[in-house]
Amino acid sequence: MTRRLSSKLYIENPSAVSSLPFWKAGSFQIPKNIVLIPETTFDPSAHYLRHEPYFKLVHRLQIIQPATMPKGYELASLSTKEFAEHINQCFDTIGTSEEELDEYRTYSVYDESLWLGVRDIKSKKVVATAIGEFDATIGEGIIEWVEVSEKHRLKGLGHFLVNELLSRLKGKADFVTVSGRINNPSNPLSLYESCGFGERFIWHVIVK
Repeated sequence: MTRRLSSKLYIENPSAVSSLPFWKAGSFQIPKNIVLIPETTFDPSAHYLRHEPYFKLVHRLQIIQPATMPKGYELASLSTKEFAEHINQCFDTIGTSEEELDEYRTYSVYDESLWLGVRDIKSKKVVATAIGEFDATIGEGIIEWVEVSEKHRLKGLGHFLVNELLSRLKGKADFVTVSGRINNPSNPLSLYESCGFGERFIWHVIVK
């Protein structure tokens, strides 16, 4: 069974109340071999088969930085296949599939305007993608994927995508959440915090 959350408590403190977005916490069943432990009760001396710390952050949409596209790039409409191929290109061990993203489009939180793609103007190659969601039941915006091809990093594309998603969510969402791996070499935590996210909370994903 999935755990029923209090929407009031979640809205007040999304980071600490649930490691997942509100809609996922009420819709997805966590596998029996996986345990989510908040930082406040995590025992670093315990021995686990596998352990990975994740951050969760919140943006209250009060101040949003300008979404400035770096020179040489342009927004582009992408197919689901192009989204999946680019996301997988940016990961060594995890990713997604075209079928999984097609399923995403059937969820109640799907919003076509929050699926962003960026092409290099000269090569026409997809070099950055971002996927956001909007849960109208509690006013939560969610950033699920923000990926930039390795050769195009440190040029401002990540900041553009995050701030563009925040701008598109402002006016309909009351807050936006995002999560990710603490030990990700591309350091997404720094990116999101530099874009105004806060209320940091750490969750530990334990494989039994």
